[in-house]
Amino acid sequence: MNKREFVKFCYSKERPKCLKTRKDIGEALNFFIENINDVVINQEEKLIFRRWGSFELGYRKSYKHIHPKNLKEMIIPERKTMKFKTTKIMRENLNK
Repeated sequence: MNKREFVKFCYSKERPKCLKTRKDIGEALNFFIENINDVVINQEEKLIFRRWGSFELGYRKSYKHIHPKNLKEMIIPERKTMKFKTTKIMRENLNK
């Protein structure tokens, strides 16, 4: 399911009165995602949603890689990644 399909799905459900149109739902979703990125990536804090899960910043180490076409060795630099870990309640709901 992509973002557009998710917005349509949310529009078809019962929703708060402030989210009258699909555009409002899309803007609310964008606002939510941008703020998760701001808190986790820029402020480097762990973001916890009770009964759902947590987002936190992770790092991938740099490593050596051999390019398959020219067989030259490349060094892939260290990267930031975002990790999501589900809560026990969410995992139990998934496995019902």
